Amino acid sequence: MLNTYVGSELSEIECEFIALERVSLSLLKEERELYKTAWFDYRALHPTKRTYLFAHYYEEAFRHMIRLHVDYEQVEGPAPRSYLPRKDPLGKPSALLAREAKSGKSSPFRNTTCIWKARQKADLLGIPYDVFCMSGMKAAIGRIWQRIPTPGQLYSINILEQIIDRWEVLLSERIYAATSDFYTLRRWNDHPSQQDHSVWLCRQIVTRSRPEFALMEYGFKRPMIHPQDMRVHFSQEVISSARSLSKRLL
Repeated sequence: MLNTYVGSELSEIECEFIALERVSLSLLKEERELYKTAWFDYRALHPTKRTYLFAHYYEEAFRHMIRLHVDYEQVEGPAPRSYLPRKDPLGKPSALLAREAKSGKSSPFRNTTCIWKARQKADLLGIPYDVFCMSGMKAAIGRIWQRIPTPGQLYSINILEQIIDRWEVLLSERIYAATSDFYTLRRWNDHPSQQDHSVWLCRQIVTRSRPEFALMEYGFKRPMIHPQDMRVHFSQEVISSARSLSKRLL
């Protein structure tokens, strides 16, 4: 998982302040359940940090689409084009801040709300943010949209359905596993997320025509599957084959 992005350095107190200042209580209440369904690498992050990480991947997908479909030069150089404010992706655009300073009136953090809601949809579905954002962008372009979708448009029904379809295709093509060492057996402490991840891997691997190869990787070389889950989901023959492969390929 990416460790350095705008917002990654925030303390827990700073994250709390941003969330309470910029996000409605109704949205914040949803976080109680979303940490259980978010992609595994994100579950330990504060919701504010998760949203900054989502914003980072949205900007990456945005610039990719600008480069591909609009103008390569707009996203190159020291000040590439971006949709979200560069200094604070969850903040207000500079033009809006200038108007507020002039009028003396403050307006809601609408950008923050849209990004927060989009990130929550990704968490609800358990989809990694880079996959969610890029799939949403490609779905919109595929539907001949004239403009690159905003964060709020990524969770429209039509786009969301295509994101889910794309995620299912990707899962059929490769194994998706957490990158954090927290999910390895050497860090195992029966945490619910570790248990979920172990079963998640088993359910992906068991659908493969030759499950022993993926089981070799996640059961023995970089063990993330609990032995009990392995015995539940795989025959002794497959387990033995995976163990033998891991010894031969070390």
